[in-house]
Amino acid sequence: MKLSIVAKHVKVTDALKDYAKDKVDRLEHFFDRINSIHVTLDKQGDTNRCEIEISAAKHGHFVASVTNTDDLHAAIDLCIDKSERQLKKLKEKIRSH
Repeated sequence: MKLSIVAKHVKVTDALKDYAKDKVDRLEHFFDRINSIHVTLDKQGDTNRCEIEISAAKHGHFVASVTNTDDLHAAIDLCIDKSERQLKKLKEKIRSH
C-alpha cells in the first residue's frame, strides 16, 4: 500500500504524521485490496480539515472528508471512522454478490 501525507496551510510535525500513519494502517484490516491512500491535512483559520482518498483495486476511488474546529487529531479520527464505514460497506457489497 502506498501512503502519502500532505499538509496545506499548516506545518505537520513528525508526531502528527506518525499518528496519521498509525491510524491509516488500521484501514488495511477492514479491506485488503487497497492500492494507495492519500491524506490531506488542512487548516484555515480555526477550522481543521482532514481528507482521505482511498484507491482500491477493481473497486474505484473513495473520498472521506471531515471538518472539525477542535483539533487536527480529532479531524483525523473522525475521517478514519468515516473511511472505515465506507470500506465495511464495500466489503459487505462484495460479499453479497
